[in-house]
Amino acid sequence: MEDRSRRGAVEREHLLLQTLIDRAHTCLVLLDNDFHFLAVNASYAAACGRRPEELLGKNHFDFYPHPENEALFRKVRDTGKPIEFKAKPFIFPDHPEWGITYWDWRLSAVHEADGQALGLLLSLVDVTEQTRTALELAESRAHFQAIFQNAAVGIVVADLRGGILDANQAFQQMLGYTLPELQNLNFRDITHPDDLAADIQLFDDLLRRQSGHFQTEKRYIGADGRSIWTRLTASLILGQNAEPAFVIGLVQDIEHKKELERELQGYYDDLENLIKIKTERLQQSLADTTALLDSTGDESLLVDSNLRILNASISICKKMDLPRELLIGRTYSSGIEPDVANFLKPLLEEAFKSGQSFQMTEQLSGRWLRIHICPIANDSEKACRIAVIIRDITSQKEMDLQLARHRVSLADQVSKLSAEVHEIIMALPAALVVLEFNGREEVMVVESNRLASQTLGLGLALPQPLHGANPATSALKQQLSLMAKFALRSRTGQQSEFAVHTDGERRIFNLQAFRMTSTRVGVLFDDITQSVARERQREFLELCEIEIKKFGRDLHDLIGGQLSGLLLLLGSIQSHPEWRSGPADATLAVCTQMIKQAIGQVRDFSRRMLAQPADLNGFISAVQLSMEEVQEHFRINCSLKVDQTIRIQQADAWTHLLHIVREAITNSIRHGQSRTVEIQLIRSGKHAMLQIRNDGLPLPLPTSDSTGIGLKIMRMRVEALEGLMQVSNREGEGVEYLFYLPCQP
Repeated sequence: MEDRSRRGAVEREHLLLQTLIDRAHTCLVLLDNDFHFLAVNASYAAACGRRPEELLGKNHFDFYPHPENEALFRKVRDTGKPIEFKAKPFIFPDHPEWGITYWDWRLSAVHEADGQALGLLLSLVDVTEQTRTALELAESRAHFQAIFQNAAVGIVVADLRGGILDANQAFQQMLGYTLPELQNLNFRDITHPDDLAADIQLFDDLLRRQSGHFQTEKRYIGADGRSIWTRLTASLILGQNAEPAFVIGLVQDIEHKKELERELQGYYDDLENLIKIKTERLQQSLADTTALLDSTGDESLLVDSNLRILNASISICKKMDLPRELLIGRTYSSGIEPDVANFLKPLLEEAFKSGQSFQMTEQLSGRWLRIHICPIANDSEKACRIAVIIRDITSQKEMDLQLARHRVSLADQVSKLSAEVHEIIMALPAALVVLEFNGREEVMVVESNRLASQTLGLGLALPQPLHGANPATSALKQQLSLMAKFALRSRTGQQSEFAVHTDGERRIFNLQAFRMTSTRVGVLFDDITQSVARERQREFLELCEIEIKKFGRDLHDLIGGQLSGLLLLLGSIQSHPEWRSGPADATLAVCTQMIKQAIGQVRDFSRRMLAQPADLNGFISAVQLSMEEVQEHFRINCSLKVDQTIRIQQADAWTHLLHIVREAITNSIRHGQSRTVEIQLIRSGKHAMLQIRNDGLPLPLPTSDSTGIGLKIMRMRVEALEGLMQVSNREGEGVEYLFYLPCQP
């Protein structure tokens, strides 16, 4: 009876737990110690695009393999310590179209009442939209900042009191102030005194309206005291609750425009003065008027209110082949071409009525004419006469047309230059391909440079589908398509390394995808097999150095320590009275001496293995030490010659060279039975040449298929220093090692 009651309580607790899990909006998962699904709520199953029964009993990492997450799960299971993350990225392998998702999740261990580990509880919250929104907001802010800083016009931000909060580079250069200097100023401090009152009025009106903008032309005072004419467009920016936040101004430098206006006004002033002077002379005498008209060199007429000629310039007289006396009194059309006369008639009538001057440029009678109509007022300020000045500017127009043709020619040259740039892109050392998605999951190649076409086996006709029948490039094409899809969906660039086997050879590519339009993605990919191989070779040499140092320390600590202990033991035995005068005393003394020598040799050998010369002097000292030991123990004569001016840039070059020398000497002892070893480090052109010669037996040089591990490691060290290596047997004279390394001049 008690067992049934206990089972009922357990079942009720299990039912309550399952109900809480199913009704929770948070994604909840209960896993056993081997990460099999024990319980899954509906929120988690829906987030995965599956039904709960599809997951129960299955292993979590069979569905979602992820080495990093699996290691975290094992850590929580083994230590019992919970772990949690905020906005951790994850890509569903069965739903790549979802792109990168982001999750807040917590993983904790579940224990039974007796403390035994029952499994893991995983709770997740989907924060993909919030995270993507935050990323897009950050990108938008970065874009705004780039526009703000790189805008060609000045941009300044001010608070509601006129204090300057921020200014872009263009505004700083325009006024000659730095940003910290501007931030200590108010717009009133840098406004020209003559424009300050109007500027303050416009600013106050903008704040009073709490909306809109204003535009004005004003002068600023630069850091050097000069005034600068600008066109200011100021807008009020509202913040939260539609309250005014700050004022932003776009400032365009119009100093050059003002200079042109001043020059033009001066020209008009000069012209008006000239016309006024000449008008006064016309009023004084007809002779003066004639001289005035003739002095212009243009076709000039003076007509009355009835449009009759009062006077004509010598240019018109010559053109009409009539003396001035016959033209005076006739209608104005007698002195000019008919179509010019018809064009002028309404303008002359309007000038008499309004007293306004006119100036225009027209093409009449096959000529380009600039026409000035200047009314001359009498004492009652009513126009009584009009001076008509006609200037032939056909040659100037022809020059303008010629300039236009030059511009077209320049445009053609720019087009040709664009074609040349395209050719340069086609010859890029990295492969470039532009992919387009047509909405039917079909990826088309719309552009491709030569290297990309060769690598992917593309034909000349574009566009064409990316996925072809060539099995050698199918894996690379699939990776290109996948990266392009990610870049298109995430609107950001994608970069990865991808390994593929082609023709039995493993090749590694570096891929970079960037979004061009809503349907197009550009992908740059480069074969980095050789660079990766060099990097792994470098890592192998680093591991060799670590192992050599570890072996040296172990040799010193373990064997040296044991020999030292043995030496102490022999010393205690020798001090015993029974051994002092016995026959074994001499033998113990010899053993003691040999152990002392062994300890010294172990320490010397360990010191050599741990040596890492940092410069040429350290290298020479380490090599000389090795030579002394070889001469002492193996009776081999060694010589060293070094050019003291050699400088090698790489930091670890001297360590590599020391190991190379030691390996060459070891080979001379082990394989060659050498009696002499000659070592030289000298210059050879732009390189440092390390030459090692011995007089021993020929060296069995390894082939590409043989072992030769010592020579291979030597070659790796030379290649890590970007050098060359050559080993040769000299006929009857021993073995020669040559190493060429780049060095500083």
